[in-house]
Amino acid sequence: MSVQIGNIKSVGHGESYSFDFDDRQEIVKTVNGAVVVDPWEGTRVSDGDVISFEATFSCADANTIKSWWAARTKKTVVLDDDTTIANARIVVRGVDYINLFWKKFVKLRLEIWKV
Repeated sequence: MSVQIGNIKSVGHGESYSFDFDDRQEIVKTVNGAVVVDPWEGTRVSDGDVISFEATFSCADANTIKSWWAARTKKTVVLDDDTTIANARIVVRGVDYINLFWKKFVKLRLEIWKV
């Protein structure tokens, strides 16, 4: 399997998946100039979840993904298990060059934000 971001597919599967759940415990808002605190919304907000992983891409594809990150472009992401996340924000957390001399493939450390 592979990870697909927009029209770009990774070389091989994603690795080191982690999920950071958006478990909002307190909401603080300003209403008509007054600060209002709701100590708990009562439900978990899955739309705020962040999925982190690493995947290998060709250099050209990695540069395209980095340009989407810089432009804050939302893309549809399909993970290895066929989970589809529409309108996701892609965040590049790091780049590891697999073969520095040839620079043909890079491993990107990515975060996918559900927006």
